Amino acid sequence: MSQQDDTTPLSFLTYLSATERGVLPMNRPSLLGTFSGPDGIKALVRLADGEIREMRQDDYIGQARIVALGDGHLDLSLMGERHRLTIPKS
Repeated sequence: MSQQDDTTPLSFLTYLSATERGVLPMNRPSLLGTFSGPDGIKALVRLADGEIREMRQDDYIGQARIVALGDGHLDLSLMGERHRLTIPKS
């Protein structure tokens, strides 16, 4: 019986079966998840350039400031307007 580890390449069919296309917008930030710990709530955010960052309240995404974090959402303030990012549903 063979076992797959981190060095075993996936077949193309497996890759296609495990990949959902069009779930995350590629031209703007996306919330991947929120989690809490001893230091408070943090968010995992995929930025428009593809970089993935761990962020907290009062961090900035571009010119928008993170003003609130909650279970499955992140609120941004930009030029006096509030915008909410949520984890995309599949």
